[in-house]
Amino acid sequence: MDPNQIILNDFITRHPFATAKALEVLGPNEVGEFLLELPLQKGLNILSLMNPESASKCFVLLPTKQRAEYLEKGKPSVMAAILKTIDGPLQNDLLKTISPHTAAMIRRELEFRPDTVGLLAEPAMTVLKEMTVNDATDIFKKSRTAVVSELYVVDLDGIFQGLVETAQLLMSDKSDTLEGIMVTTCPRFSADQPISSVLEDEAWLHYRHIPIVDRADKFIGAISYRSVMAIAGKTKNRANDAINESASALGELYRIGLTGLLQSTGKE
Repeated sequence: MDPNQIILNDFITRHPFATAKALEVLGPNEVGEFLLELPLQKGLNILSLMNPESASKCFVLLPTKQRAEYLEKGKPSVMAAILKTIDGPLQNDLLKTISPHTAAMIRRELEFRPDTVGLLAEPAMTVLKEMTVNDATDIFKKSRTAVVSELYVVDLDGIFQGLVETAQLLMSDKSDTLEGIMVTTCPRFSADQPISSVLEDEAWLHYRHIPIVDRADKFIGAISYRSVMAIAGKTKNRANDAINESASALGELYRIGLTGLLQSTGKE
């Protein structure tokens, strides 16, 4: 075997999370070709650690046989997260290529009621508590997710463990680990909660985005106050107006200062 391939395989085995995050910044075709060179289980592990939207873009480019193998052998929750970002007709066609039993399990993962929090989940950046501030900052620079105010901490199984505020990340020593600066007592919503139950939650006074977890505490994404109010169709009261004003001001702060902070961090 090529020595470079041996080194690469060893790195993937020891650092699957870092591999997944590195792949997210590549083009879908490049990632698809890379996955074809990996054993099935190793490829599944990498896909499960990638952002679902990034994973789906390369997944649909795989040959039909490989896509079916991934769907059949992967965790239903992981496959469902990938399929959620794919158009309905193609999603159905993909599920027809696998056994009815596996397809049914994936469909159950896909089925959130129209009025539940899970439907409003937005992709968000995930990190591990063992990572250093420097590594997390590098990942954050390359992230294209809409959620920029927090990074969400998960374990290798995707179980939610807490969050790291971006402002805190940028002010911390580069050699510190995220475990030392993460917030573990942060609010979270369950994916099957009715949207109406979170409209006036006090958590909105402190966060623009709230993490969403499934019944096993696996991180699904984040829900924004703006998306909740768009669904509700109206502003509830003066407290909600205050939240909107605070969120708008914070968003402006990030637009003005965040890029500069990241650029200065990269020069150090």
